[in-house]
Amino acid sequence: MTEETETPKATTSSAIRKYGLRAALALLIYSAFGFLVLPLVVKSTLVAKLSEILHRPVAVEVVRINPYTLSVQVAGLAIQEKGGGDDVALVDSLDVNAEWSSLWLGGPVISELKLTAPALKIVRLSDGRFNFSDLFEEWLAKPASNDPAPAFSVNNIQISGGKIEFDDQLLDEKHVLSEIDFGVPFVSSLPQAAEIFVEPAFSVSIDGSPLLAQGKSKPFHPSLESDLALDLRAVELARYVDYLPIRLPIEVVSGALDSELKLAFRRQDDARSTLVLSGRVAIRDLRVKGSDGSPLLSLRGLEVVIGSLDPLNGKYAVDLISVDGPEIHARVTRQGTINWVDFFTRELAARGKSSPPATAGDKPPAVEWSLAEATVSDGALRWLDESHAEPFNASIDGLAVSLKKLDSQGGAAAEFELAFGLQAAPWVKLDAFSVTGGRLDLAKREVQIDRVVARASQVLVKRAADGRIEFVKPPSLQVVEASQSDASRPWQLTVARYTGEDLALRFEDSVMSPMVLHTIDGMKVEATNLSTEPGTTATVATQFRVNQKGDARIGGKLQLSPLDGELNVVVKALDVVPLQPYFTEQLNVVLTRGQVMLAGDLRVQQLARLGGAAATDEPGKLAGGVSGQLAVDRKSVV
Repeated sequence: MTEETETPKATTSSAIRKYGLRAALALLIYSAFGFLVLPLVVKSTLVAKLSEILHRPVAVEVVRINPYTLSVQVAGLAIQEKGGGDDVALVDSLDVNAEWSSLWLGGPVISELKLTAPALKIVRLSDGRFNFSDLFEEWLAKPASNDPAPAFSVNNIQISGGKIEFDDQLLDEKHVLSEIDFGVPFVSSLPQAAEIFVEPAFSVSIDGSPLLAQGKSKPFHPSLESDLALDLRAVELARYVDYLPIRLPIEVVSGALDSELKLAFRRQDDARSTLVLSGRVAIRDLRVKGSDGSPLLSLRGLEVVIGSLDPLNGKYAVDLISVDGPEIHARVTRQGTINWVDFFTRELAARGKSSPPATAGDKPPAVEWSLAEATVSDGALRWLDESHAEPFNASIDGLAVSLKKLDSQGGAAAEFELAFGLQAAPWVKLDAFSVTGGRLDLAKREVQIDRVVARASQVLVKRAADGRIEFVKPPSLQVVEASQSDASRPWQLTVARYTGEDLALRFEDSVMSPMVLHTIDGMKVEATNLSTEPGTTATVATQFRVNQKGDARIGGKLQLSPLDGELNVVVKALDVVPLQPYFTEQLNVVLTRGQVMLAGDLRVQQLARLGGAAATDEPGKLAGGVSGQLAVDRKSVV
């Protein structure tokens, strides 16, 4: 019984040892193949395949594989320039950890992918091509594929300590992107991962300026819902202006850019997409010079707060534009055009000619825009005006602008205020000009202003020897004339109250020989209900000195369009001696002294076309007269 019982036990023990030995041998073979043989095979295959695909020499220091944890490490990856030479891509290590679930999920599942200290060198050659242009062209030449996206799941994607060197031989510049860190917790096309948000994080130092980007995305969901936050700090604009699509004849001397932007993309159920940009952009200490070294533009600060910009649907909303301390330098040509406007007009015209013509089906969406608030503080504008016979320098200082609630829909009037001082020697000097309580209605094409104030103004008017009148129009007059330039529907300008203090006019008449000089100074003006709307009557009152001795007061009712006025005129102690060159030859008399006094009414009227109350076949011609008392005192005739 004992021998019979021990025999099966011995047989079982022998079988266990045999199978255990086989398992151990299989495990040994699997380990040897996974740890020793497979890394060599993968290294050789990887080098050969990458060299074939990239058409460049590729080297790998070592490949490590753990067949039990399904982890792979590729260390010391180096890719050289085409034909050999400098390294264009380096990677300290690439670590990939796979999951056994890949066997039954129908696609690779990577639990971690880590790229450590990758370095890339990009070169733009003098002909505009890049050192990788051949690869890009080869990829574009491949036919498009309609195959569905393969099933995969990649988790914990990490790039740390990255670096990109950009050698721009075309512009002779070099840029470095360093300290690149990139993280994506999850990207997957597997069904169970499609509803999980991927939250990427990205940071980099661009030539020493930090950039941080964070976001979330559903790249394989039908909505393609994606959000990206982009933060820039102290980006030096001078290093990148040459990369703008428009070639500007300028040099950016200094300027730093900061941004806090968010970009959101959505695909709606009706196949309509939205791409909305929001956030803040700021520029500090900007200085720009022309190609000849002359100053063009400077500002202490520019801030733009974007509510939402959706170019796909033509909707743009800006919450704030704030400009602090701008100083603009310009030149008015002999033809009366401005150099800034000329340049951008030519550039836009050239770009428009190069754009393909729109087809009948390319109807763009109706554009809607709004600006909640815009401000300009401590602004200045300086220009050289060559449009007159004698060029002169002019400047606007202390410019302050406030604009609120401006939009394309015209539901309500926008609000604005304005203040500045003007120097355009010898033609115009205006110490202070201000507009308060302004309202701008784009839909009705109306401008209404509660009050306009002008203080300490001097204007020079010349009559040349040939009878030409020479003067520089003040800004207020230019605005009125510009408002009437559209004959189809001119703008209507209404000023509830206008105040002028310490105004002066100097008139030099070179038709007379010798030249005759007349002055008006100490002028005060009060006017209410000034308007370009036809038929509107204003009330005006003014007083001033004439040629430093005579006093004049004028007041009454005045209609600007068409011109029609009934004014009371009182003139006292007007010296007639400065006026005698205009009548000495006709009367053959010379006055050595004398004063004129006038008290009466002045009527002036712009005649209408035939058929009106005051009809004429010369519309626009003025008519009128003076009634009252005229006296000449203390006259002396020779």
